[in-house]
Amino acid sequence: MKIVFLVIIMAMILLTSSCATLFSLLDTTAAKTYNDSLANLSEDDKEIADKIGLTDVKPSINIAAAVAVDAWALSPIILSSFYADQQEPPPFASIIATTGIFGGIPASLVCSAISLGSTFRTPPSTQIQRYHAQVAQVEREAEAKRIAEEMEAKIKEDAKKAEEEFLKDPSNCPLIIEKIDIIPNSYSYNIKLTIKNISPWAVSAFKVRISGWSVFDDRLTLAVGSDDLVGLAHEIYLGSQRSDTFTWETYADGLSRVEAEIIQVLYTDGRAWPQ
Repeated sequence: MKIVFLVIIMAMILLTSSCATLFSLLDTTAAKTYNDSLANLSEDDKEIADKIGLTDVKPSINIAAAVAVDAWALSPIILSSFYADQQEPPPFASIIATTGIFGGIPASLVCSAISLGSTFRTPPSTQIQRYHAQVAQVEREAEAKRIAEEMEAKIKEDAKKAEEEFLKDPSNCPLIIEKIDIIPNSYSYNIKLTIKNISPWAVSAFKVRISGWSVFDDRLTLAVGSDDLVGLAHEIYLGSQRSDTFTWETYADGLSRVEAEIIQVLYTDGRAWPQ
């Protein structure tokens, strides 16, 4: 029974104390593959690699160091074999064997974990693809911001012009669109309009025609069977010189820019625009 126990202990020591060298070899191979991939990049990709700081890598644990750690971890087996013909091994041998069990084996496992973790490096080509994706995302966001700023500036200019025209001629549209927000949802977009009543009369309902375009300036179909979405707001009270927001939903794909036009207005006293 004692012999079986010793065999089991020796087998466990052997299995756990030879890992550092094995994983260091794997890490060395992975590092060489990584460096070869880096060297074989195109000139354009090499410029990007330099920009994002990709350089040659080295194994996390040197093979010689891994072998030394494993030898330390294996010292109980090595010394037991060496002094097998002696009843009492020298004191230093017992000390080394003990430190091998309580120090060498944990050290071997730690080195193995470090080397194993290093084998999972992200390939240079994948990192460069991620860089391209990030740059494209930044460019899309910048383009979307530019479009939004241009749209907002145009809306403000049109609103100011419409208000001036209404003051000159009250037969013009009594509502102006101050702001348009495009709010993306999972499968649709909410189009939120901020509308101001510039007339001296309260408004109880209105219709608005909404048109939309993609980032490529393609006209989109915002409603079933129609390019334009006709939004209706009724049973409302929009007092003179007051603003409020109204929202409509569209399932158009890739909506980037919106234009809107008030086409009908109903006052609370029953009069309508246009007459």
